Amino acid sequence: MEFDDLINDYLPHIPAAHASKPKTISSDFISKIWNISEDLASKVLDQTTQLNRQGADNDLSRHFSTNDRMLCYRRINSQFFTDTFFVTAKGRSSRGHICMQIYVSDRGYVALYPMRSKGEFIDTL
Repeated sequence: MEFDDLINDYLPHIPAAHASKPKTISSDFISKIWNISEDLASKVLDQTTQLNRQGADNDLSRHFSTNDRMLCYRRINSQFFTDTFFVTAKGRSSRGHICMQIYVSDRGYVALYPMRSKGEFIDTL
């Protein structure tokens, strides 16, 4: 008997868990619930935000605060990407930098920060 057969015989079957993003509300749903036209429902969706959605279908929803303090701050409406570049083993700058952190946004923002170690990433952030 092989190892895989032993594992399959003795371990119970565990079904896969499925997690997905919460679905947003559609204009069709709003028009049916509030009994308004599709155009008016789509305008409602354009005017309101769904940034602090909390699902009420589980027991954890009661642990969330009802105050939405995070929404009062200004947010950057852009996506950012980052990567760390390392030099070769012989390479080092005159100031002792051995790596660079690059930040790029989808709107053309680019920033480079020299670092002496990988641990300085939090300082560049």
